[in-house]
Amino acid sequence: MIADTAIIKDDVKLGEGTNIWHHANLYGCQIGNNCSIGSYVEIQDKVKVGHNVNINSHSFICSLVEIDDDAWLGHHVVTINDVNPPSKKRIGSTEQWKPTYIGKGAVIGSNATLFPV
Repeated sequence: MIADTAIIKDDVKLGEGTNIWHHANLYGCQIGNNCSIGSYVEIQDKVKVGHNVNINSHSFICSLVEIDDDAWLGHHVVTINDVNPPSKKRIGSTEQWKPTYIGKGAVIGSNATLFPV
């Protein structure tokens, strides 16, 4: 099921059986099979989401995040890729951005903010 209010750009690779709820915004990302993307979630470019992943409402997954299979992210989980913001505005590039990896079967509680690890 993909809600009619979700915005999914043409460059998104979407796996089979994945549900995307109302007002989600996905672009330039890869989503595996049997995932659930909650309402008001934004997933940016260069994000890779494995299979059977749940990302609950109001979460923000920024560029360079990889979420492995069977992970569960609570409501309003926020990821950050810029450890020295606003580096892109100051230097005009994303070279200082760093990736974040969320492991297989990880459980991330609501309102967590994840820095690059």
